[in-house]
Amino acid sequence: MNSYHNKKVKINIKSISKSYEEIEVLKNISIKVYESEFVSILGPSGCGKSTIFNIVANLIDYSSGSISIDGRLSYMYQKDLLLPHKTIIDNVSLPLTIKKEKGFRKKNLKKREAHKKVKDYFTTFGLSGYENKYPRELSGGMKQRANFLRTFINSNDIMLLDEPFGALDSITKSSMQKWLLEVKNKVNSTILLITHDIDEAIMLSDRIYVISKKPAVVKKEFIIDKNYYNDDNLENIIKLKKDIVSLL
Repeated sequence: MNSYHNKKVKINIKSISKSYEEIEVLKNISIKVYESEFVSILGPSGCGKSTIFNIVANLIDYSSGSISIDGRLSYMYQKDLLLPHKTIIDNVSLPLTIKKEKGFRKKNLKKREAHKKVKDYFTTFGLSGYENKYPRELSGGMKQRANFLRTFINSNDIMLLDEPFGALDSITKSSMQKWLLEVKNKVNSTILLITHDIDEAIMLSDRIYVISKKPAVVKKEFIIDKNYYNDDNLENIIKLKKDIVSLL
């Protein structure tokens, strides 16, 4: 099992509940995410996963409980939201050109400075050679790489990923999941993912929180052995999936 005794808590959700008028959406949800961890919130569609994210991102209020965030957040949606009239490097640089950055005279970066700042990451994120392409020239998977890089540029500290591969076909999705693991090992960000895909959660996560239908409660926390994903551990994966399915 993984030990977290010496790690900083980056997201600490304590007994959060949320209601919309008479409808209870979340009930006593408690989730912790530690520094450099990859944690997934797994549950059926419409169970309140996005509500949790919106609370973490301070986009909506909660009814009771508490939450603390130690660091700076960025939020990646399922849709890539790339601006079609801008090149990929302009899209990726956008967070630097529209906000103030420390260390740059407290002003927005000019386009040339912003390009220089993000250029090296194109190799790390497998986008080298696509800097001056437009979104229409990229496949769905490559668009999501660019989307992920833009999210990383906005904040490489804590990243919230809202079913980022949900719109991709199964082959592209599998390839992107493997790519995301490789990038995670290079950049070492703290990542919180929401998904309804059990295989995706097992493959990517250090820990999984399984939540129920509305009103959503945490059914169980699973700590994932990273050795699961090899041919010798097929039985372990099948058992783990059965355990998760039984909770949904």
